[in-house]
Amino acid sequence: MIQLRLLIKIIIFLQILLIAYYSRSVFMDSYDAVYWKDRFEHSQWVLPLSRRSIGDDALFSYAGREIAYGADPTFSIAQVPPVGKYLLGWSIRYFRNYVWYTFLIGVASTVLYYYIARLLLRNIMLSLLAVMLLIFDPLFFSQFTVSLLDLTQLFFLLVTLLFILLTVKVNSKTANITSLIAGISLGLAAQVKVPLTIPVVFVLCCYYLYRRKNAQITILFVISSLLGYVIPYFGFFLKGHSFMEFINITRYMIGFYRESELTTHWGALLSVLFRGKFPHIASGESIKVIEWWLMWPISIILFFAFLVSRRKMFTAEFKGVAWYIIISLLIYLSIPAFPRYLLIIIPFLYLFVVRYMSGLKKNYLLILVVTIAFYGIFSTYRFHYLKSIQVIDNYLYSFSHQYFHDIYKQYIAHPEDLNLSREEFHQLLRTSLNDAQVRNIVVHKLKQSIPFLGSRGYVEAEITYQTQHLGSFTEKKIIPLVKTHGEWLIEWNWDLLVQGYHPEYKMVSAIVRGKRGAIVDRTGTVLVEDREGYLISVNPNLLNYSYEQEMLELIGNLASVKPVHVQNAYLEDPIPDRAVPVISTFRIPTDIEMETLTSYPSVELVPYQSRIYSGIPSTGIHNVNYEECCTRLYSSTNYMGMESLELQYDDTLRGADGGTLLLTDKNGFAIRVILDKEPIIGQDVQL
Repeated sequence: MIQLRLLIKIIIFLQILLIAYYSRSVFMDSYDAVYWKDRFEHSQWVLPLSRRSIGDDALFSYAGREIAYGADPTFSIAQVPPVGKYLLGWSIRYFRNYVWYTFLIGVASTVLYYYIARLLLRNIMLSLLAVMLLIFDPLFFSQFTVSLLDLTQLFFLLVTLLFILLTVKVNSKTANITSLIAGISLGLAAQVKVPLTIPVVFVLCCYYLYRRKNAQITILFVISSLLGYVIPYFGFFLKGHSFMEFINITRYMIGFYRESELTTHWGALLSVLFRGKFPHIASGESIKVIEWWLMWPISIILFFAFLVSRRKMFTAEFKGVAWYIIISLLIYLSIPAFPRYLLIIIPFLYLFVVRYMSGLKKNYLLILVVTIAFYGIFSTYRFHYLKSIQVIDNYLYSFSHQYFHDIYKQYIAHPEDLNLSREEFHQLLRTSLNDAQVRNIVVHKLKQSIPFLGSRGYVEAEITYQTQHLGSFTEKKIIPLVKTHGEWLIEWNWDLLVQGYHPEYKMVSAIVRGKRGAIVDRTGTVLVEDREGYLISVNPNLLNYSYEQEMLELIGNLASVKPVHVQNAYLEDPIPDRAVPVISTFRIPTDIEMETLTSYPSVELVPYQSRIYSGIPSTGIHNVNYEECCTRLYSSTNYMGMESLELQYDDTLRGADGGTLLLTDKNGFAIRVILDKEPIIGQDVQL
């Protein structure tokens, strides 16, 4: 048995080293405060319609860093308690990276879990086996290197449970100290993330202490829990905030999640546990859970088998843990929940799994240990492989939205070899596509070859570039991949932007405007026609926020676009020092409107062939070639009738712009004709 215990300890230690090795690129990175500030300020948290979104991990690390440098604990995301953000932020401030904290808290949680297992199982071998199950669980070790909060909450829960168990075993004087630590830790756990299951732990601990110890210890635990809950806001109070404001923050947190419009997929976590499939909270689409491994369904089955068949083996402590598991599962099955929420439940399931196996003989235990070790090592590598190849979808998404600064920062191998800074790279590529008037990019992944073992692969994709006036053109690309420090990254070449492109080349478009036909009523009145209107652009660098709302409403009114959409158009991802086209007018502005528009320093008006309506609504025509999230830029090529008279006579009215799109070298000579089209003049309709 001693040799088997030593073997398990070696396996656990090697697994921790493997976790660090597979994530070595994260350890080698340094937090880029400038980049993540830009990401946050252009994300859905500031611009509700932004497609340049950030995940919870990026949000928590950014907010944590700001708090560590003196920001209010409620900075940016008041609905998330501050403890986890504090700890992430301090790691970034003092170690230039959050991963040193998350990895340390992961190892510490492993150690705590072992000592809890020792107290509950009273068997070193079974305790080590439980730790081995936990350390090989992808849901657990995956959080060693990401800036999420679930692992931190688990850590404080484990501290609470350990010191609760110690409280009933020590003398009264020591019990005061252990119950104080347990209470403070539980209060801190409640301030890591929304404490959905913490009240369950609180009630179970109070009941356990009262039955096994005395009322005095229980009261001390209650008081210390409240103290732990308030301590994280010490800096908040020092800034002059009142206790009532603290209460209002708590009420806001509760209200934020109660009023959330996320769809509850009842029983979704059962699908996660048994099938490794998760219905997306927003869309309901089934998503593969890359953290899933076979021990999840086995653990659930053995847990309920234990409840039914081995109730005599239940101690008071195991009864409390069982109630915690059952109630927590019921809570998470009835609310919008992500798979990672299971992190504070699954470790306790493993205690029942090894308890169920307590009667196994030594030979069977050895076989079990070896089997779990091999399967665990395979699952570890598989998880890191699946996580790493997600870079492909992230790259294609960023490319389709022209987020080239994100591509440079996160998805390119050795970007320093390009001899361009992140912003220079972004501005160069965005400017080139803007000169080509490429307004939308559609990417279809055709094939991918990414070896499970190996360092080179590729993705074949079909990319369609949709322009404002000349229609679209399509290119097939082979996107080369290379594994660098355990990560799959894009091996960038300039053909990935447009075939034949080079940084010294330019994309030049020359437009010959076509025309959509006019609609004239029986009296000869023109109801709608293509004629000169205005293209309205906004330069966010010149924007004065004192008049922004007034400006947004006026611009939106000229094209039947909501103000929030107009704002997103020029703020989401503007090209530096350039005005962003947001609308073409769909009616002629009045003299007062023109005077108001020209008074705004940030607004540019340029004469532009527009679709001008008079007497009928402008909502009957839409861009049918690509979705304009937040702009409305008319061209006879893209806009077709979708309602009313525009739809009824669309075949007759339809026109299209013509012209050329060229790729030219640094001397202006054309080296490639990308598009060459003749304009089409639509016919007028007399009602």
